[in-house]
Amino acid sequence: MITRRDREQREFTASAVDAKFDDPAHGGRMMEAPTDMNAFIGKGSEFVGKLTFEGTVRIDGKVEGEIFSKGTLVIGEGAQIKAKVNVDTVIISGTITGNVVAKKLIEMRSPGHLYGNIRTPALQIEKGVTFEGSCKMENFDKLEESEPARDKNIKMFPEEPIMKPKGDADGE
Repeated sequence: MITRRDREQREFTASAVDAKFDDPAHGGRMMEAPTDMNAFIGKGSEFVGKLTFEGTVRIDGKVEGEIFSKGTLVIGEGAQIKAKVNVDTVIISGTITGNVVAKKLIEMRSPGHLYGNIRTPALQIEKGVTFEGSCKMENFDKLEESEPARDKNIKMFPEEPIMKPKGDADGE
């Protein structure tokens, strides 16, 4: 007896092996399929904790916690992520709530949602995407070279404004 899970696994395996696939959610344009897919968290699956991987991981389910990688994270439509994310590349079509650091690229595709702050040297946002947060674009290669000279106590996103507006209620 073939179950829904067996069908989903077969469909996933086939798409991961193909050299290219048609993505109807994005105007039917041909996209490169990841050939080094390491893991797949499918729709209906939930993961809580710390996810660390190399290569490519696709998430279509729910994840809560932390995600670390020197690879690519693909967040599919319908995915719900509540996590601190630190990867090389992230492609977002689902929803992420949390701060995202990508050393190479953040690509946000419609109907994706990102609620949090981001750091990356390259950012692509399609029409129809929701992004609520702040963005800091920096080259991580140059940053790593000058790392010893940087003050480790500087926060990327200060919780308090650095300057207060003139005429503030503090009597200034």
